[in-house]
Amino acid sequence: MAPTDLPNEILHAIFTAGYLPKWDLGRLARVSTSWHHAATPLLLEDMAEIRPLVMLMPKDAWCVVDVPSQVQPAIQCVVRV
Repeated sequence: MAPTDLPNEILHAIFTAGYLPKWDLGRLARVSTSWHHAATPLLLEDMAEIRPLVMLMPKDAWCVVDVPSQVQPAIQCVVRV
């Protein structure tokens, strides 16, 4: 069995056994499809806001606008459709 063919449960246990920085988890997620399925939830589990995900889209698909301070910060990112 190749290391990329390990069951998802074992990969999850390996990825969570010690502290891995986000950039390492991102690298692991690009190894294979099965590693992607095991690492991606760990990358997203403590994401505080959606802005980093929106910024992955093409630059012409989103913009950041200034809003009054009484509006929640998560609404500052506007996606164009």
